[in-house]
Parts: sequence; structure tokens; C-alpha cells
Amino acid sequence: MAASEDQKVLPSSEFYSTKELNPNYLEIRREKHRFRHWKWSGIFPLEGGWIPDPHIIATPVFEFSDEVRERLPAPSRFQGFDVNPWFEDETSEVLIAIEAGGVVFPYRVSPRDVKGMKYGFVNGDTIVSFLDEDAIVFLTTLDFTPPVMIQIALPLSAVGSAVVHVKGSPGWDRIAGGVSRRCGEEQLGGDVCERFARYQKWKSPVP
Repeated sequence: MAASEDQKVLPSSEFYSTKELNPNYLEIRREKHRFRHWKWSGIFPLEGGWIPDPHIIATPVFEFSDEVRERLPAPSRFQGFDVNPWFEDETSEVLIAIEAGGVVFPYRVSPRDVKGMKYGFVNGDTIVSFLDEDAIVFLTTLDFTPPVMIQIALPLSAVGSAVVHVKGSPGWDRIAGGVSRRCGEEQLGGDVCERFARYQKWKSPVP
């Protein structure tokens, strides 16, 4: 099996690490490319500069809810990343990365799963987590889209994929039923229930 971009072992001068953004970040690595893109940020040639390849935008590092933390080896935390968002091409990626027991598992979120999604976590909305049967669910928004639930099956896998449920979809409605019940029975944390209640009131803008 071919190694993923995150599993490749490259000389330090040939890859970019999110640790260069902040040493506390979960580590995502991407190979450096000097001539793959030629896109300028600013007013050419007076202001700005060439956008580096890769460039990565990161959310803060988030802690898991207690019920999720009980299912993962310590330490466990998660973070969202946009890789090459300003290029808007096949090199652009949206990732949600999970660290468990010192190992980072990056899961890709496909823009094809969310109508109108151009970027991922660049707008900086909070991400909260909870369990749904044998899966971790992340509740948040992506770009300027409806709220989403990002579902990742347990156990974690180096080759796994995220499933995105947009508000109003059958997947969202199924999970939402359990969240409503558990919030009513005070089985979920207040941060999850408060955000869920706010997202449930979200209505699609009139075209």
C-alpha cells in the first residue's frame, strides 16, 4: 500500500509541518513545492507575495468531550485544517485530525459532500464532539454552509474517511433524534446541547 502524504518520510527541508505554525498543533505534513503554483496574494507586484505551496490554516486545538475521551487512548484531542485553500484546486484539502495515544489520524472531508462548500474551517467556528454508537461525531459548520455533523467510525484508522451529514439530511436527522433525547435527559454536555439547539434553529437562506 502506498504511503499517504502524512506517512511519507521526507528530509526536513522537503516538507512543511503544522508544528511550524504552532508547536502545540497536531502534526500534519505536506511536501514543499516551489514551482507547482504561481499565485500572488495582494496587488502584484507592489504588495503581498507568492502564496507558498503548501499553506495551511488551522483551527485551535480542541479537547474531546468526556464520553469520547473514555473511548480513546490518552492523550486525545482534535483539530481542523485547510490545506492550500487559496489555490482552490485539486491540491486543496479539508482535514479533521484526531490525536489518540500520540498518533495523529487525519480524515479528509470532501467538498462534494456539502453543497456550496468552497473552504473548510477557515471561518473559525467552534467544533464540539460527542459519541453516536461506535462513532465520533463533530458538530460544526464548514465555510458558509448549513451546520454539519462529521462522523468518524471507531476504531480509528489510518485509511479511514469522514462521513458528512448536512442539516436536513437523513443522516443528520437520525443522529439529531438521539442528541435531542440525550440533551433532554442531561446525558450530553452543555456545550454540545447549546450548539445543537442553535443549529436546529438554522434555516436555509432564501435564494
